Amino acid sequence: GKWWMELVLRDPTHVMVETILILFVVYMLMMSKSKQDWRQETREKLSLSEQEELLRDWKERGRESLVPPMEDYSSSSNSNNSDNNSVVTRSISSIPIVEKINGRTMTLRPANDTSKNSYEVINFATFDFLGMSATSSPSSSSNNTPTT
Repeated sequence: GKWWMELVLRDPTHVMVETILILFVVYMLMMSKSKQDWRQETREKLSLSEQEELLRDWKERGRESLVPPMEDYSSSSNSNNSDNNSVVTRSISSIPIVEKINGRTMTLRPANDTSKNSYEVINFATFDFLGMSATSSPSSSSNNTPTT
């Protein structure tokens, strides 16, 4: 008890904060053992007819893809879907080709472009898209650092 009183006299705010935190941890431990899981209490149960309806719907439609399929524009225009604007399709031939990766930039060329029309973009697929490791200043500075 004497050391406790010395701590209170030396730094009462520190002792008060630690005491509150200890009491909070003890409270949380006691509450987690005495109370049932709140998720079990709030979970709504489906009726048997709702379960059957969901199963019937899943069997009829099957699993749906999370992403639309990559189709050629020529095949999508021949489909029987009259509302072609409702689904966004992207042709595989419209995806650009990476010609060259140069540090933080990369050179892209359209796939269906026969000319040499390429363009340079920032390479966000690398962790060095700011080009910090491509410059020589950090490495030259580290070489000049004295060692002990």
